[in-house]
Amino acid sequence: MESLRRIQTHRRQLDEEVERNTKDLTLVQNKLVECEHLLETRSLELFKTQDEIDCNREHARQMDTDLERCRDEVSEEKKHWERTQAHSKELEAVIEIKMNDLTTVLDKIANVGLSLNW
Repeated sequence: MESLRRIQTHRRQLDEEVERNTKDLTLVQNKLVECEHLLETRSLELFKTQDEIDCNREHARQMDTDLERCRDEVSEEKKHWERTQAHSKELEAVIEIKMNDLTTVLDKIANVGLSLNW
C-alpha cells in the first residue's frame, strides 16, 4: 500500500512537472511566434529603408551630376563675361582715342573757321 501511495505521489509529481513543462513550452512557442512576427516586420522595414536609401543615393548622384553641369555652365559664363569685359575695355580705349581725335579735328575746324571769318 505504501508503495502504491509513493507511486501515485510520484505520478502526481510527474503530471505536475509535465503540466509545468507544457505551459513553459507553450510560452516559448508563443514567444517564438511573436519573435518570428517581429523579425518579419523588422525585415520588411529594413528592406523599405534600404530602398529609400538606394533611392536617396541615386537622387544624390543625380544632384551631383546636375551641380557639376551647373558649375561648368557658370564657368563658361564667367569666361564669356571676362572676354566681354576685356573687349568692352578695348572698345572704351578705342572710343577715347577716337573722341580725342574728333576733338582735335573739331578744334582744327573751329580754328580754320575762325581764320576764314577774318
